[in-house]
Amino acid sequence: MKQNIATYFIKNSVVSWMLTLIFVIGGTIAFLGLGRLEDPAFTLKDAMIITSYPGATPQQVEEEVTYPLEKAVQQLVYVDKVKSTSSRGLSQITVSMKNNYGPEDLPQIWDEMRRKVTDIENTFPPGVYKPRIIDDFGDVYGILLAVTGDGYSYAELNDYVDYLRRELELVDGVGKVQVSGVQQEQVFIEISMQRLTSLGIDPQVIFGLLETQNVVSDAGAIRIGNEYIRIHPTGEFASVKELGDLIISDSGAQGLSTFAM
Repeated sequence: MKQNIATYFIKNSVVSWMLTLIFVIGGTIAFLGLGRLEDPAFTLKDAMIITSYPGATPQQVEEEVTYPLEKAVQQLVYVDKVKSTSSRGLSQITVSMKNNYGPEDLPQIWDEMRRKVTDIENTFPPGVYKPRIIDDFGDVYGILLAVTGDGYSYAELNDYVDYLRRELELVDGVGKVQVSGVQQEQVFIEISMQRLTSLGIDPQVIFGLLETQNVVSDAGAIRIGNEYIRIHPTGEFASVKELGDLIISDSGAQGLSTFAM
């Protein structure tokens, strides 16, 4: 049989050259179309639903949180399988979608799953935290940038990083930009308890003033002609120094004696 095939192609050289040419052209086109990315794209079709239920036993978590969530998620036609783990005070559910759904379908699928979960939140018993859905844990980052600056304050660096993030998101091919290491701004106030005692001021008075002094409130608006002018009450803290100059009116007008940041 092999000899007959070889003899056929030797006698019919035109057919042999045509097949060879087809294989060469087809192989070249296939080679040029091969993916050669350093970081090839891949899609994870899994999502996690994490719900905290502090103080609950694993059985309570299973019956009151995990099981209702599983029933809600399994109503989606996209779901392939659901795997759950109920431990003390924590419910973890992994949802896997069917293979016939591509990356362009997943955003809509995750939105529908979030709506299903949101619909049953009101049925949870008191003490159950809002479920947290994680659908991007498969994201990978190809470039890591570190921003430093001698002589610049942390606030100035944070403003520059925020500007840099918005500019990078406009670059073609960039899917996501995430900033890590951001520190939460805090103000620490030290109060002399000895001086408060001598002045007869309850510490709760200071705590109440700090909670209510810097609250943004709607003071209404006044109509002048055809225009409404909003009334903006003053008194908000514009700097840390203004916070240290807070007036305390109890047994007398006194200021915060000690302030530290």
